[in-house]
Amino acid sequence: MESGSSPTTSGGASQKRKREGSADHQTDDEDTPAPNCCDTTLLEVEARSNSGRHMTELMTRLFGNHDVGVAIRPSPFDPNNYGVYATRPLAAGELIGGSQGGIAASAVLDPVDIIGTHPLAKRAIEIANVSPSFAFWLALASMAKSAEAYTDEKCTDTDTGMSPVRRYKEYLASLPRESPEPCSWSEDERRLLKGTLVGKQVDNQLRLLRAEYDRVVSVFCQCEDTSDISTQLDIPFDIDGRGKYPSLLWARGMHLSRSFPRSLVDAARLELKESGTTSQDPVLRVQLGGFRAPRIEYTGPKDESPSPAAACGNTDIVVPDPNEIAGTLGIMTPFWGMLDHEAGHPIVWEAGDGYIRFRCVDAIEEGQEIKNNYGPKGNQELLFTYGFAIEGNPMDSVDGIMIGCRIPPADATDEEDRILVHKGRLELLREHDIQHKIENGALLIGPFSLHGAPPNPSSQSTNGDRKGREYEGGNNSTGVLSPELLFALSVIGMETLEEGPGLSLDEIEMLKGELGRRIDALDTDESYVEMSKQYAVRSSFCSAYKRGQRSLLQKALAELDALEEGEA
Repeated sequence: MESGSSPTTSGGASQKRKREGSADHQTDDEDTPAPNCCDTTLLEVEARSNSGRHMTELMTRLFGNHDVGVAIRPSPFDPNNYGVYATRPLAAGELIGGSQGGIAASAVLDPVDIIGTHPLAKRAIEIANVSPSFAFWLALASMAKSAEAYTDEKCTDTDTGMSPVRRYKEYLASLPRESPEPCSWSEDERRLLKGTLVGKQVDNQLRLLRAEYDRVVSVFCQCEDTSDISTQLDIPFDIDGRGKYPSLLWARGMHLSRSFPRSLVDAARLELKESGTTSQDPVLRVQLGGFRAPRIEYTGPKDESPSPAAACGNTDIVVPDPNEIAGTLGIMTPFWGMLDHEAGHPIVWEAGDGYIRFRCVDAIEEGQEIKNNYGPKGNQELLFTYGFAIEGNPMDSVDGIMIGCRIPPADATDEEDRILVHKGRLELLREHDIQHKIENGALLIGPFSLHGAPPNPSSQSTNGDRKGREYEGGNNSTGVLSPELLFALSVIGMETLEEGPGLSLDEIEMLKGELGRRIDALDTDESYVEMSKQYAVRSSFCSAYKRGQRSLLQKALAELDALEEGEA
């Protein structure tokens, strides 16, 4: 959050969620004032609430009593939200948290480890055949409910001799009991997403999650092996008095919104003798900044080198399959998960020698909030996964655009020319690797996306100045309409094989109609806004997302108007 911003302005992009230690935990002495942001004590989380005590315990376990130069404090703009602040100046290139600032790989909450050791997760996979991510959510909800659910004898971690609950108890206790992403929102809040692709995705995910949850419960209830401890647990999802199914949604939301790429913990666990590095050299270095793909430096085994996508987040849940539950096996990292996202912010993630470390690129002043960068993500992905959106996000896109035309019946003997044109269209689409399908007697082409043009400064900074950072990648066309979409339109406009693809007013009007309908769907019923005033922050995020969608759609219509004038 930029200085002087409020949660409902563009600076509110940093308010991605109620982090570890939200107001949901507070139980006593609510009027205690927030600490001064210039204090230099190590841990400045107030003991006014259970969450404050849990975070203090968590930080002590992670960093001991070392002065790491950072503190967890209530936000000056929202006292119910916590952030990480510098308690002393940090130089450009300095490790955040100082030399002791790394998070040990053993402190990472790794879904792969949990589903291999937690009896509920193991049993769910064994008898209900759930996905690995779903099994982890079951275990996470159970672990968060009670540290006494499993004893060391019942579920032992072979590396530490601790049960998963005991091993992560401070981290689990510090998590807020309200998930930020839209699948956990109330029905009134979800109405704010009406008419959007995110809204459709959320509704679809809730349908799939509910069906899978009911199926798992049914399988567990029918299991005859009642002597096994996992069958006697009654699937303990109840979190702080909430219902069992909502607590599964809570676990899913906590995981997705705090998920870091697995490549970080994989690199941290590599043996130095295998990677050929020294203790001072990271095996994996991910440099983020500007509006470009991350820069990756990897010195481990070549066959395990992560791609830019794999090294930078939840690319597998951006646009979930309508028939599958969106999931990931990304890791949850204590402390680093508390850093808020800032678009284009420069930061370096490093992993190796058993630790995951973050390094600042620009100098950070004393009292300044320390930010993270989740990568170049548009509001579609941010809102669906993390529950927040950025005003004027340069990485915004409008996704899921489909175009099409009717196809002639296969037995239409008097339509020979049309059938030949249809076959020619299919050949062109295959030749140019454009997605398409035949459905209900129509040729459907897409999906396509509209993309804005992210900042592209003429020079790249070499001194850490963010204003000069170069954009790499993104939309290569001069407008929001992609060349692939315009070519697909021209394929639909093809009338004869001899003339080939051609764009006419009919195709332009067809696409204008589709884009216009999308704009109309974005118009929010004011009664919904009135109902959701108590959710002002989420309402502002939804509004920012819709404004970004509307802006791109209007730019696309303007480009089509220009094309139409040229065709007239």
